[in-house]
Amino acid sequence: RGVDNEAVFIGHNNAEQLLTVDGSLYKTASFLEMDTQPVVTFELENFYKHDVEYNHARYKTSVIANNVHYIGNINQGGRVYPDKMIKSPVGKFDIFPSSNFLDVSVGDGDAIVALESYADRLLQFKKESLYIINISGDYEYIESHHMHKGCSHTAAVTKISEGIAWVNKNGCYIYNGESVEDITFGKLNPEHWAEFIKDYGIIGYLAKEKQLIVTNNPTGSSLSGAVYIYDLTV
Repeated sequence: RGVDNEAVFIGHNNAEQLLTVDGSLYKTASFLEMDTQPVVTFELENFYKHDVEYNHARYKTSVIANNVHYIGNINQGGRVYPDKMIKSPVGKFDIFPSSNFLDVSVGDGDAIVALESYADRLLQFKKESLYIINISGDYEYIESHHMHKGCSHTAAVTKISEGIAWVNKNGCYIYNGESVEDITFGKLNPEHWAEFIKDYGIIGYLAKEKQLIVTNNPTGSSLSGAVYIYDLTV
């Protein structure tokens, strides 16, 4: 075609013949078919997009459940989000993409205080309420919402062999994986309990004796008041 030694490929089945311009055979080459490989993107490999903020997150409470790190009441990108919760990619506990947030009543003005997990459930404690989130599948969803069953600080929540226990000025509660039980209802005077707990209720668990210990000491110094004990074996 006006250019000496120009060559073209003529395909036939899995062999191709390289011919010169004058039509004479130059050589024959066989080509192997290659399997098509799937396209691996940054998002498929890392479980978050490349253009989102994914680190430098500070938080006030966290819990690891089902190989995922959940953090709440966060500071990210120079902004504070008291009622926001973010999760890490699976198995990557120190990476927190800003796009991996769980939309659990964000903007309600109630700060996240503590996070705990039990029986494929994530318990998000706010100051005024409790959200129980199902994390057993590919996506989290709110299973139930309990008003007036939040807590004021992380020391008001503890994990026990039977579930999660916590206290607030309204009572002492246990979540057993299915329901929330108020173990003080009908047993203690609500006014006396509220006066005892105030905003400083602390709960602990003696695993050997299977007993809950509740005090109102806000500083951790020597006790000066009453201590309530609840025996789980009775």
